[in-house]
Amino acid sequence: MKNLWCLYALLFSSVLNADPQYVRDLLARQFYLESLTLEPFQSVEDIVEQLHTKRLDPWSEIIDWPTKPYSIRRNGYGLRVIKLNEQSVYLVPELGSPNSNRGTTVFRATPPEDGDWLGMVSAGKLKIENDQKLFHGSYLAKPFELERNRIRVDDFIHPGADYSEAKFAHVTLIDLRFNKGGRVDLAADFFKAIAGAEIPLGFEQRRSGNSTLGEGAENGQAIRKARHRLEGTYVLVSRFTASTAEWLARNFQFYGATLIGERSQGKCLIQQTFAIGHGKGIRVATGKLHPASSGIQDMYDHCHFGLVPDYWIDGELLITRSDTWLTNLIERTD
Repeated sequence: MKNLWCLYALLFSSVLNADPQYVRDLLARQFYLESLTLEPFQSVEDIVEQLHTKRLDPWSEIIDWPTKPYSIRRNGYGLRVIKLNEQSVYLVPELGSPNSNRGTTVFRATPPEDGDWLGMVSAGKLKIENDQKLFHGSYLAKPFELERNRIRVDDFIHPGADYSEAKFAHVTLIDLRFNKGGRVDLAADFFKAIAGAEIPLGFEQRRSGNSTLGEGAENGQAIRKARHRLEGTYVLVSRFTASTAEWLARNFQFYGATLIGERSQGKCLIQQTFAIGHGKGIRVATGKLHPASSGIQDMYDHCHFGLVPDYWIDGELLITRSDTWLTNLIERTD
């Protein structure tokens, strides 16, 4: 028992007194690439900078550990802050939140100088375009919003989501504009519910090896069935579409759906956060997603520059226009 406590104390101490070499060893065990070569470093910040400059993980970052719940997304308002450019900042209501059933999809807002969105909203001092009021209350976030032939999915983090094929039989417009990703297995279940077929969806690359995604082999009949189902299906993507959502959208496109929107983030990485001591954590890539088109002649690598839409809508139009406008746009592309 004494030896066990000594071992525990040693491990605990190593975390509290984390140094760059500790983080380097962590990456050697957890990073998705088997071989990770870094130049000499003096600090954890140096390591993160190298992951950025070498394009090994441009989204790696050092964060507070545990992360502080200072968001307005989980404090009764259900609002996600998105920055379109230096001049335009929007608040996007989370599905199921008190502000989700409003006349507009997003609220244009003037950001607080100190960055305290929650404080400004709670005090009623946040300036919203057209002086719209924000509602507050307890709520349960919804995994998706289904309305007639349109479905909006903002993430894949709800394990109890009912992605049943019958429910989505008439869906022809899939809205992933604000989807930052989530669990790959849930995204694969969603694809199967829409396409109604068991077909390959690419593979997941991890340090321990590659694992196939989707179900089934290269079955010509199943693939033809999926492409027939997805013909006339449209997927909305934006610069805020990332990670698992991009992988999903690329699979939809490869099997026959039409992408509408703008270039997505180009993030194929699956990230995980690890404690590194001193109240900090490091978020790094532990996996990489490859869609079904990998290795095929007409493939393009969206990991480098994002998804390429079949029909382009840029910036503010894509983010702020109403559902009716988007539906009319789809009808004009038919």
